[in-house]
Amino acid sequence: MAGARRFGIVTVLGLLAGGALLTGAPLAAGTVRVAGVSLAWWYAVVASIVAAGVTALVLSTRGAATADPEA
Repeated sequence: MAGARRFGIVTVLGLLAGGALLTGAPLAAGTVRVAGVSLAWWYAVVASIVAAGVTALVLSTRGAATADPEA
């Protein structure tokens, strides 16, 4: 269980670092417009939240499947 928690923490910190890297990328890559909205917005509001949610869901279901029912 500690390994799953560590993986989740590293994943969320990686997502936060990705946002920081995107906004500080050369040639203003974070300001590229996709459907009228900046790429940094898409990352912050959609991609990172979905990735964090999927990671949490996978880790929680894996933890529930391996938990000891008598504990």
